[in-house]
Amino acid sequence: VVGVATRDCHLTEAGYKRLVGSTNNSWGWCLKSMKVYHDSRKFRNGVPYPRDIDDNLKVPTSFYMILDMDRGTLAFQVESDFLGVAFSGLRGEELFPIVSAVWGHCEVTLTYLGDNYLDEEHSEH
Repeated sequence: VVGVATRDCHLTEAGYKRLVGSTNNSWGWCLKSMKVYHDSRKFRNGVPYPRDIDDNLKVPTSFYMILDMDRGTLAFQVESDFLGVAFSGLRGEELFPIVSAVWGHCEVTLTYLGDNYLDEEHSEH
């Protein structure tokens, strides 16, 4: 599960549980179930994401997580395909990137690309 969290998000829990998105302090996208989670009535049991999900969609090893704090949205992009806004209403929150994995020997790399990276990339084509 990949997403964002406030500093109040639980970072450990006994057993194998989905931490990211399990409380009101985090918002996450489960790459296995292809659902987004947040502790609210709408998202508690997961909502399919992207909304027009194709059964053939497989998230590659590299993808973009787009946090737009001006708009208060969290979205994702796979290669040149923008998957849409996963969460809104985040404006004013102090958020940090977060990843939760239960697989042994799992490696995750997060790279900050800057606040205009995708705009610059699309303007070159």
